[in-house]
Amino acid sequence: MTEHRGTRQPGSASATPQSTLGHWLIIVLGEAGGSATKPQALARIEYKFGYLLSPVDWHTQPSGKEIKWHNNTAWERNKLVKSGILAPVDESGRGVWRLTRRGTEEYRRLARALSPKKSRH
Repeated sequence: MTEHRGTRQPGSASATPQSTLGHWLIIVLGEAGGSATKPQALARIEYKFGYLLSPVDWHTQPSGKEIKWHNNTAWERNKLVKSGILAPVDESGRGVWRLTRRGTEEYRRLARALSPKKSRH
């Protein structure tokens, strides 16, 4: 994937909020037809939104096994499962992140909010 490290805003020293990572996850899953494997979803987030990640997001977790924003996205995914936006493992399959019907509705809402407004002229 293309590197976009640290091009967020000058002086930004905090990690991207998990809720933002969750919105990005919903968007990339919606654009992928509703589901993707974890590696595919993370790669799509990096490609589409990587330039917005802060330098802190690229730090490795203390375990040394995962980048901070990958870990935070996985935690946010768990919250989205509990809220009914993403399907649990027993419905989506191990390693697959899938939008539910409610998640698809949330994707459409986010996509509308992010799309350029059309002129009335």
